[in-house]
Amino acid sequence: ERELLDPHHFNQTVMLESRKPLDSRLLEQVVEHLLSHHDALRMRFVQPPDGWQQNNSWPGDELPFTRIDLSGVSDDALRWAIETEAASRQGSLTLSDGPLLQIVHFDAGPDRPSRLLIVIHHLVVDGVSWRILLEDLRLAYERLEQGKLIGPAPKTTSDKQWAERLF
Repeated sequence: ERELLDPHHFNQTVMLESRKPLDSRLLEQVVEHLLSHHDALRMRFVQPPDGWQQNNSWPGDELPFTRIDLSGVSDDALRWAIETEAASRQGSLTLSDGPLLQIVHFDAGPDRPSRLLIVIHHLVVDGVSWRILLEDLRLAYERLEQGKLIGPAPKTTSDKQWAERLF
């Protein structure tokens, strides 16, 4: 309804910092789990002549996760490198093609904290959703780090069921 100038760029971002190095292989598995578990993260929005339509896709071949090696970057240049990549990722979301989520692991090396950038379009995340998503991310990563399976978490009402109940 607002006819935003750039509706693809209407997103929310969180930058997490870990006291210990993060394992990108485990993070990839966590991102796959989050995509399959949370229907909203797979949504797509198209605008045919009669108005906006929302569709739910299946996880695609391309995982919206990237590891960026910043171990060779000086402390002085680290902030600039992270900010530049974060700005690029914020502009990379596409409503119709997806994904509406980007997760970037900034690996600064073993002696500096790892950072995890999460960019999600505002159509699929809000303040309450962030808390759930971040808790799911943390728990899944910890389970994998302990050598355990992530395991199926209890599924809540799907977006489809929720929407059908509205009408």
